[in-house]
Amino acid sequence: MSKSNPDSGPCTLKIILKNNRKFAALQILSEVPMIEVHGQFEEYFVTVRLLEL
Repeated sequence: MSKSNPDSGPCTLKIILKNNRKFAALQILSEVPMIEVHGQFEEYFVTVRLLEL
């Protein structure tokens, strides 16, 4: 995922699971130090600090 214009606002990744499906893990490779996780109705869940390699 990338942005063509850095001033266009935050990047978002929306995952939609249908038929009561669930997932056990999600791997994100990013240059940002943290991400925010929101729920189905955009309610805030948690801020995750990403590991530095």
